[in-house]
Amino acid sequence: MTQSSQNFDDNCIISALTNHFKRLKINAKINPGIVENTYRISFELDKKPKISIIIPTKNNTKILKRCIDSIAKKTNYKNFEIIVINNSSDLDTIKNNINSTPYNLISYTENFNFSKINNLAVKHSSGELLLFLNDDTKILDPNWLDELVGLILQKDVGIVGPKLLLSDGTIQHAGMAFLKTGSGFHPFMRHAENSDSYHGFLNSMRDCSAVTGACLMIKKEIFNKIGGFDNQFDLYYGDADLCFKVIEIGYRIVYTPF
Repeated sequence: MTQSSQNFDDNCIISALTNHFKRLKINAKINPGIVENTYRISFELDKKPKISIIIPTKNNTKILKRCIDSIAKKTNYKNFEIIVINNSSDLDTIKNNINSTPYNLISYTENFNFSKINNLAVKHSSGELLLFLNDDTKILDPNWLDELVGLILQKDVGIVGPKLLLSDGTIQHAGMAFLKTGSGFHPFMRHAENSDSYHGFLNSMRDCSAVTGACLMIKKEIFNKIGGFDNQFDLYYGDADLCFKVIEIGYRIVYTPF
């Protein structure tokens, strides 16, 4: 296939997809995707609801500061609050080192429990949307929240998770998969960031079984409806369990590589 014929096919597909979303009365823009023969659907934001970004932390002040600073410097979306839930770290150390960006600080004094910590933070949140974020993450794309919000506001979507990279630029998370034994894993770990492996599957927006709680957005209404995280999952599988419960009530779990 020549370059000109490829461009013609792209234009035809983009036009067809654009017309499809118009018929559905969904405000979306279609562009070429990351890899060849894939396409990006960008849902236009008619509103920008408030997001509560919830970050649990324990004795990790330096990394927490990097996370919060990156949110402040690399986020175009402005309607959010940051809630740091501290598990037995020194409060003065946090307050003295993280003072350039507004945030709410909550204390959790029991043994570390991922589910309990996040459930407590939600009780102190004021956002319509919840974004659970690990303190060892760093924001790379200024439009990260716009992308997640555009997806989560679709009526049939309950949870959204983005592509996460390791420090060497390879894939850490691109959606989770589960074996018949119940064991979950990240199937694309260590692949190149813009890999076209598996016919572009890694870099295509798609439904999946679950996304990681390291960066997971959910509507608060749905979170409360299913009772939040199950406190029995103190360290692992709380995120997967949350996703499964959302699927059970009829919503989709969506991964986006954008």
